Amino acid sequence: METVKTRSFARAGFLGNPSDGYFGKTVSFAFSNFGVELALTESSRLRFVPGEVDDATFDSPEQLVRDLRLYGYYGGIRLLKAVTKRFYEYCCRNGMTLPKRNFTAEYKINIPRLVGLSGSSAICSAMLKALMKFYEVFEKSFVEANNRGRYERIDPALMPKLYVSYDAARAEESGEAHKEVKRLFEAKNADVLAAMTEFADIAQQGRDALLAGHPEKIPALVDANFNLRDRIFNVAEENRRMVMTARKSGASAKFAGSGGAIVGTYEDEAQFAVLERDLAAIGCKTLKPSIATTADETAPLVSFANWRNS
Repeated sequence: METVKTRSFARAGFLGNPSDGYFGKTVSFAFSNFGVELALTESSRLRFVPGEVDDATFDSPEQLVRDLRLYGYYGGIRLLKAVTKRFYEYCCRNGMTLPKRNFTAEYKINIPRLVGLSGSSAICSAMLKALMKFYEVFEKSFVEANNRGRYERIDPALMPKLYVSYDAARAEESGEAHKEVKRLFEAKNADVLAAMTEFADIAQQGRDALLAGHPEKIPALVDANFNLRDRIFNVAEENRRMVMTARKSGASAKFAGSGGAIVGTYEDEAQFAVLERDLAAIGCKTLKPSIATTADETAPLVSFANWRNS
């Protein structure tokens, strides 16, 4: 009985986000402190095994209500099903005949939920890689053919000192943060269009500074990224407080995704200690991300992504 195993990791948007959702540019990195492990085992029927985030067992009604308020009603199985559906449809459209094999899918995840560290994306990525291996479909042109942008790998050694901090109690569906901005973008609102161009330029400046060996330029770009976001998004005060608390220590700070987690740079260990202490005082956990370097990862683990003119 064959079993295929894959891994994907948490990801932080470092510069340029949220223009990644609006045909912009970003610098981002995957880090192995958190991740997803997924296994597909051949079986007689297709089966998706619930993971912890699909748990339907609770200690009390109070815990049920708390979890639903934080995380909503959905877990990871819907993502596994959705990726499988899109994978199958893609293969059919492109004349790929898949072997007559079914699987049981199981996954484990320890990425903090709904705080902008790409937990859902990691589940989807791990599932897609597993499906490609299980059905022996290796389509390197998939990303390009589906207009997913151009990616350039950046040497992790060029990055400045990084930290990530998150508040698990700030869980929120990322779609909520984007609804109004998406509407304005599609309506070609001049302010939103200009902001997305500026986000993309911040990412471009960051990429150029890193490759030129000038990491000292990065903190100002990190701060500018959040300041711009704060002007066009309705940023919740609890999320803004995370950024401002980090900046009080002298660190740079911005959202890693859509809120609930921040990412930035620090100068030295003394500053990191103050940063960690101050963020802990408002309920945040702070860590130094270990940039992922697995050999089987198909996407760049520190990357500059360009969706403009692609």
